Amino acid sequence: MSTGLEFLSPYAAQAAGEFTPVLHSAMERRLRDAGAQFEVRDGWMVATSVPGSHTTPGIKDVSNVGKFEVRGDLNGFSADGVELIRITPERGLVVCDYTRCAEVHKTLLDRFDLVTDMTAAFSALEIKGQGATTVMRRLTELDLDKLPATAGAAHIAATIVRDDDEAYRLYFAQEYAHYFWEVAVDAAEPLGGGPTA
Repeated sequence: MSTGLEFLSPYAAQAAGEFTPVLHSAMERRLRDAGAQFEVRDGWMVATSVPGSHTTPGIKDVSNVGKFEVRGDLNGFSADGVELIRITPERGLVVCDYTRCAEVHKTLLDRFDLVTDMTAAFSALEIKGQGATTVMRRLTELDLDKLPATAGAAHIAATIVRDDDEAYRLYFAQEYAHYFWEVAVDAAEPLGGGPTA
């Protein structure tokens, strides 16, 4: 089922004349403050390098993906190159490569009761490398062995995914991006970590 808000989907913006649509992450300013270099990739302005880039653990802006909230029967859903993060038995977050948003959106509309494009509404952060679990324990009281889950992290609601022992992704409302970036970097710095591209 459509929400009727498809016109707000960023992928629907079309280049015209001298106008070329480019998405910017809500964390871009923090990365620029850290001296990051940027380039446009697949419709997003993304950081390509950060001076003195840290990797243990690294804090990385990974907002440049398609993000769709879906509601309905999640059982049996799968699609190539698409990740379904289950939040409840009938609610999930679907993540895909941004270049596939139009195709994935159509597939989701054919499959689920309700589909909302959250690409511009959600920011995403990756915490990865030796010490990432320690950083996560500083951000949330959630049992990290029971992920994915939606819970409080740094006092805001986030959908948290654990990719491996020392790699996590967090999806949260973009209006908290500056705050969440600062909290994550502050938690990583005592371990030798910090911003990375």
